[in-house]
Amino acid sequence: CTMSTMWGPGHALKGEDASYVERAVWVLDTIKTSMERFFLFGLMCFFVSSILVVWLLFNTRGSVIVTSCLSICLLWMYCKASKIAAVLLPKKQASGRFNFNRIANVGYLMGDASGSLRGNLSSSWASHI
Repeated sequence: CTMSTMWGPGHALKGEDASYVERAVWVLDTIKTSMERFFLFGLMCFFVSSILVVWLLFNTRGSVIVTSCLSICLLWMYCKASKIAAVLLPKKQASGRFNFNRIANVGYLMGDASGSLRGNLSSSWASHI
């Protein structure tokens, strides 16, 4: 996860066009989902192994008490995570992709009458936006 957050923006910034940014966002989103699954799997393995060790090493009364405490903690964490996800997850996904080119010719926008950007450019292009 740490490596992907370091390499993802680097891939986006070093790319030649917007497709690199789009690919970096897609890869980071995909990796985020798998990292969340791995984290939850590790958390469940921790709780299961802790409960198993308690049942192997302690008497029945102590094992029931510790298992109850760990189960309550696990249930509490699930409830809190559900509330956090309900508040923070977006209701609607938005993408930054353009489906069309908003500027047909940059030369016309920047004030070059021929549209080739070979003549003198002026700052009057800002009034065309």
